[in-house]
Amino acid sequence: MRNRIFLVTLGGALTTFASIASPDTLTIPNTFVAGEPAKAAEVNANFTAVTTAVNSSALDIVTLQTSVKNIPAGPQGPVGPVGSAGPPGPQGNTGPTGAQGLIGATGPIGPAGASGAMGPAGAQGSRGPAGPTGPTGATDGQGPAGAAGPAGTAGVGLPTNCVAGDVVVQYGGAWTCSPSGLPRYVANGDGTVTDTKTGLMWEMQTFTCAGEVTCYSNTYTWSLSSTDATADGTLFTSFMAGLNGGDYYSPALGLDVSNGAASSCFANHCDWRIPTVVELTNILSFSANPSTCVDPAFGPALGFAFWSSSTLTAFTPSIWLVAFYSISYQGPIPTARDDTYLARAVRTVR
Repeated sequence: MRNRIFLVTLGGALTTFASIASPDTLTIPNTFVAGEPAKAAEVNANFTAVTTAVNSSALDIVTLQTSVKNIPAGPQGPVGPVGSAGPPGPQGNTGPTGAQGLIGATGPIGPAGASGAMGPAGAQGSRGPAGPTGPTGATDGQGPAGAAGPAGTAGVGLPTNCVAGDVVVQYGGAWTCSPSGLPRYVANGDGTVTDTKTGLMWEMQTFTCAGEVTCYSNTYTWSLSSTDATADGTLFTSFMAGLNGGDYYSPALGLDVSNGAASSCFANHCDWRIPTVVELTNILSFSANPSTCVDPAFGPALGFAFWSSSTLTAFTPSIWLVAFYSISYQGPIPTARDDTYLARAVRTVR
């Protein structure tokens, strides 16, 4: 095997660094002839020679690496010439806008510009108030008196028996005291009757029963359920909605949804309601008709019970009825809301 010498120049001096065996001069102890069998001992001897040479070279390399690490650094060489400038890089993103600077002082007012041309005339204003009336002219002499006219008809004297709270009104073609001189119930000629004692206006009922809500024998329910207090029975969805011109009754709103036209409401009034138990009781009359207990001014009637709008305080789902059966069976009675009874509408006259 042949050794190679590595030299390193340090500070201008030539330094021997290490000598490493060259594998190109490795001596192989045994040679073989092609076609002849090789002996195991000779093969192993050749392998051992090669292994020894490789290990020796590896040790030399490690020694060289260690020596190189221990070489002190030489002085820095001169700075090389500056290279040519590279191409410009891409433009960076725009930075955020800076804060606004302080407002400068107000500059002096410039000179006034030349006057512009006169604009067009505006619209004529409204007429002013009339001036004062001039003085009255001279009056001519009075003319001759005209002929006397025919004597008028004799006047009708006003009533003298009115009481406190009465007003004089015409009733039946004559002057009378109201309400003391009027009958208790006065028909208004439009399907309604007024109670002169309470001032309430009531719906008059009729024998016309071809779907009319004023039919004297129509019966209704207050609610769809006996345990539900919602006003969703036919008393509201049919009777009240029909009188008040409503397309339907809304339990959520508690009123009839109407198209707003008074002509579509009964007697041109759209504020009909179910009377209270007190209002119904006030029209009970035993002398007028013992079998129906109501004055004939209200129109035809049945001896039956009528719905009121009053609920029982102790048991809210129940409603007060007023019985108009007979002298022996009349007045307020409680009932369930899903029962079926007659109805009569009323309104407060304003």
